[in-house]
Amino acid sequence: MNIKDFSVLAIKISGIILLALTVSKLPEYFEQYTTRVKYMPAVTIWHFIIPIIIPSIISILLIFFPYTVCNTIIFESNIHEESDLSYKNIEIIVIRILGLLLMNWAISHLVYIVSNIIMFSSSPEQEVPKIIFHYPGMLSSIAELIFSIWLLFEAKSISNFLRK
Repeated sequence: MNIKDFSVLAIKISGIILLALTVSKLPEYFEQYTTRVKYMPAVTIWHFIIPIIIPSIISILLIFFPYTVCNTIIFESNIHEESDLSYKNIEIIVIRILGLLLMNWAISHLVYIVSNIIMFSSSPEQEVPKIIFHYPGMLSSIAELIFSIWLLFEAKSISNFLRK
């Protein structure tokens, strides 16, 4: 097993994890849909399907096209697929795959929050129950997105820092 095989395996596993996290949220999404449709006639099923479809498509791409993801995101010019499975190379790849997984999950959570905000703002005021939007959740998802992008692009520096 060379380093590219290890990377492809890790990408497939991260796709499976993302798919499992998405499937675990299905009961919550459908429960919210059935309760909100009573209070807001403007709510459609698409308000709840789109936040499910985006991470599902991303996870399917990670599972079925790991070589493309590996070549475009994980590898850089100084890591060759013939490289051995050294600790340094494995650490860089794992940091990048963690960044990829966190980025995908942050994007899907942001889509869910933004779709809720759009859904509630399009309904008449008297029909909307008094709820607090998840602004702290949105801020934490933005922070997670920034952190995941940092993990993707600065994995080598993070690896060097962790090994000191």
